[in-house]
Amino acid sequence: MTAGAAQFPYDGMWFAVLPDTDAGGTAARLLRGCGALEEIPHASGRPWLPGRWAPGEMTFVHAGAVRVAAAGPTGTALDSLVAPLTGLRTIDDLDRLAARLPGTHHLLCSAAGRVRAQGTLAHTRRVFHCRVAGWAVAADRADVPAAVCGAPVDEGSLALRLLPPSVPHPLGDLPLWQGVHAVPGDHCLLLDAHGGATTARRRQPPPAKLPLDEAADAVCASSPPVARPAC
Repeated sequence: MTAGAAQFPYDGMWFAVLPDTDAGGTAARLLRGCGALEEIPHASGRPWLPGRWAPGEMTFVHAGAVRVAAAGPTGTALDSLVAPLTGLRTIDDLDRLAARLPGTHHLLCSAAGRVRAQGTLAHTRRVFHCRVAGWAVAADRADVPAAVCGAPVDEGSLALRLLPPSVPHPLGDLPLWQGVHAVPGDHCLLLDAHGGATTARRRQPPPAKLPLDEAADAVCASSPPVARPAC
């Protein structure tokens, strides 16, 4: 691990997301050595979700070769979707399942050698990723992939955290380690069998009902007047 690199979070709950490849097995061994106590496999038997979580915090269901996991307080909600799960054939079908799952959670899917991971639109649950020996590895915490790949601290991002009174949006969403990337809340992360990682938009905003200038006038008309400060 390089000087200034992230220290692995031995305490607390976390999970990593690995591709369905032999390289994922290498990353899994590193994660086990750093404190991973639980592990959910791909249908191939390769490690998929190593980490540490409390009972009830990771719900896992599968139908054939399609596997879905939800990290967070979903409880029996995901179990009730086992029947709809049988209609899933690819990771792209996950949107249909996600629309029926209440609560705040990470939603993860493995099917046909491809992996999908997503958090929440409001960034209360996030996904981060980096490359380890040329292969993509993701997690629910930025310090997990940073520690595995030995990423040094990004001094620019660290300096932004010191700006008073707060970091301007969206700069506050930047990870603190070089080479670690955050997935936007309205996107999902896709891991392929060749070590690649891409993001894809999973939610489109509703179409505008008014032109921008008319909408701006309506907002101004409905807003209370703002008192001007005394000079």
